[in-house]
Amino acid sequence: MTPDTAEHAHPGWYGAVMSTAVLAVIAHEERVIWGAEWLDWLAVALLLTTTVLALVLAPRYTRTMVRPGAARTMLGNPDTGSMLATVPAGILLLAAAWGTIGPVAVPVGAALTIDAVLAVVGTVLALWLGMMWSTSTGRGSKGLAGVNGSWLIPPVCTMLVANALAPLIASNADFADVLLLIGYGFLGAGLVMFFVMLALLVARLILHPDLPGALAPTMWVPLAPAGIFGIAAIRLTEGAIDVGIADPATIDMAAVLAALGFGFGLWWALFAGVDLARMRRTGTVTFQPGWWSFVFPPATLLLSLLGIEELFQTDRLKWISTPLCLVLLVLWSYLAVKSLRRQREPASTPTLQ
Repeated sequence: MTPDTAEHAHPGWYGAVMSTAVLAVIAHEERVIWGAEWLDWLAVALLLTTTVLALVLAPRYTRTMVRPGAARTMLGNPDTGSMLATVPAGILLLAAAWGTIGPVAVPVGAALTIDAVLAVVGTVLALWLGMMWSTSTGRGSKGLAGVNGSWLIPPVCTMLVANALAPLIASNADFADVLLLIGYGFLGAGLVMFFVMLALLVARLILHPDLPGALAPTMWVPLAPAGIFGIAAIRLTEGAIDVGIADPATIDMAAVLAALGFGFGLWWALFAGVDLARMRRTGTVTFQPGWWSFVFPPATLLLSLLGIEELFQTDRLKWISTPLCLVLLVLWSYLAVKSLRRQREPASTPTLQ
């Protein structure tokens, strides 16, 4: 397998879908904070870009997905196998984006239908790949030395089910209790998985040599569960309040949980940033699809901050969140250009095999 082929076959390309989807939701949240309508149209443009990107990349994964043997082989790679979970994660984020932003561009019923369909597809795929990855990883031969930040992507994927369901709660009051049960259930399952995988990652960093340069971006992945848990707790609680299931005062607890997650994410970002700066001095951190980990995890943390900002109703936080949003947009643009250039390079095989 040539280097070009390996890069084209990398299972992490759906990280681009994840990053674009969450930036679309951030643009929508910024519109709520600043009241600038043009931000909603930026959100719609990013939503449509995400949709097209998901469709364009889908054929790469289809052949692998319909052949369990091929999927199991890819998932068995301890370095990159867990990145295949970016596929259901991207679908679930796209579902949440359609449920949140879609009503700006299309009728509400159509937007929520797209959300529901994508949520079902993403959830089924997440469960299937999650089970296969767990069994494949359990039989791995590298032990603790094979652990890296990408192992937290399956917990991220599990948590994202809650985000995909949240926009559906208010419009389906008759089934709100079921949707909330499923949403909180997946959120709790993902949180437990996050704690387990984070403990393994910390143990690996303490007991083994540094991660290879190609896996350095995965050190940013732990930011994602911290941010996703916070914004999911807020949105699920808001949905429960809207349909009269929860007391309005419960939103304060959701804000506290989001703030706790944000605090951890901020600490880990400083830790990962110092580690990345050290590795860059060695010249081993070169571009590959895993670089989308520099956008998606920090973006979810920013989204959680925006949710806290809405609840606190303070003008101070927006002077922090908006510059961070601009930085992420610039970084997304840079990675989009780099990725497009790499996609135009010839590869000896168009599939993930």
